[in-house]
Amino acid sequence: MAEQREGETWGGRFLDYLGLGLILTATDILVREGAIRLAGALYIVGGIILFAGLNWKTLRHKFAGSTVNRLETIGVDPRYWLAVFALLLICARITMILPFAENAATPVNGVVVPRSDYDEQSAKLAKANDEIATLTQQRERAAQILAEIQQQIEVMKSRLEER
Repeated sequence: MAEQREGETWGGRFLDYLGLGLILTATDILVREGAIRLAGALYIVGGIILFAGLNWKTLRHKFAGSTVNRLETIGVDPRYWLAVFALLLICARITMILPFAENAATPVNGVVVPRSDYDEQSAKLAKANDEIATLTQQRERAAQILAEIQQQIEVMKSRLEER
């Protein structure tokens, strides 16, 4: 079992893990979704909570006794730990649920591309596909015309040979 430092409580440990969870969630959001503002906010909040948890021994005296007792109760109750874990999982996927237009990004072949760039690339790709379809039709039509010309040449050769 992990050693417990002198003066460390479950309330402080809860804050430690909550802050660390927010920081890790922010990293996941930044890497997967590219939502920079949301990730930045989570980094700041997570850092403050982690700092409070690591310094809980000295900070707890600055809070009201009821707040400290409530935090200690939350720290030993597994329901709160599970609720926080579920909240972090939801938060990690929040950009898939809510549109963050200027912040959001779309993974393309494992690379995060800002959504505006993705839309621009999608438009270029659609235009290129249309051009390819047009060129393919033109090539097929040219092949038909060439086949008709070759048939006419064969007919003309056969008529010349008959004369």
